[in-house]
Amino acid sequence: MMDPLRSPPTTGGADRFYEHCRTRQVALGYARRRMDPFVIVIGGLVGLLLLGVVSLGLLYPGSGADVLDWQTPRAHAEAESVREADDLAQMLEGVNAKRRARGERELTVRELRDGEPPA
Repeated sequence: MMDPLRSPPTTGGADRFYEHCRTRQVALGYARRRMDPFVIVIGGLVGLLLLGVVSLGLLYPGSGADVLDWQTPRAHAEAESVREADDLAQMLEGVNAKRRARGERELTVRELRDGEPPA
């Protein structure tokens, strides 16, 4: 005779087969249990958070570089040269204002850049 837990029934239809499966699961110790609602809620929240972050990334009209204000090295070099030119103009204006107040002649950009004293 066959062990009823090991071999499925050959007659009796689906109901008898499912009953055999349930009996076998209980006998082997892994009968189906209800899932804890906490696990379902936390899993759903994590899934929603993940879905929200992915959808924000896909639907945002700009790029991440725009948000973080990242620039290429060339753009940094161009911005630096503009700042240096502005600094040079401000320094020249300040130096010339003091020289005018003392009655001396004004410096040129070349003289300021090269550090040559005026003749």
